[in-house]
Amino acid sequence: MGVLGSTRGSSLVPILSAIAGGDLGGVSVVTVISNVANAGILEKAAAAGIPHHTVLCAGRPKSAHEDEISSLLHSAGVDIVLCCGWMRILSPTFVARWRHRIINVHPSLLPAHAGGMDLEVHAAVLKAKENVSGCTVSSFVGGGPVNSFYHPTALCPTYSPPPSHPFHLLCYYARFMLLLRRLMLASPLYSEPAL
Repeated sequence: MGVLGSTRGSSLVPILSAIAGGDLGGVSVVTVISNVANAGILEKAAAAGIPHHTVLCAGRPKSAHEDEISSLLHSAGVDIVLCCGWMRILSPTFVARWRHRIINVHPSLLPAHAGGMDLEVHAAVLKAKENVSGCTVSSFVGGGPVNSFYHPTALCPTYSPPPSHPFHLLCYYARFMLLLRRLMLASPLYSEPAL
């Protein structure tokens, strides 16, 4: 698996823990790529001994940096591309090149709060007085078919301060449970337990 990330890399940590614990048999992270030179996800990759690269996008045609990213992914032997806080919309060409092999997780029930990120999404949910939120795992970044949803049953907290902290932790946990489930299904060694 190759990971694309522009931010802290908080999604990478439980994935690496699940791999180390044998919960994602046959899945490994072979490269991490960021478009931000000092992104936290690169530090987490370095600490875990995972090869990592920076592919700067600013001032370059989308096709040029996406070709470079694809080349790095192919060189590393990547089968699955996981977007963990990847803050760029992937082109239809890139998505077609990696068709059915891109996993993206978003911290809202899309299409609600699309384009938002992490705490700002949770703050927007609370501001809109929505009763429930969750996350979405999809096969695209920037649109496309949604593969699955997770709807936590907890109501949004209405107290303060801080209004988004407990809610954020609930959604954070739900996001990782859904993401790990999706990665389990992608594992070549995974099979559904017999009933």
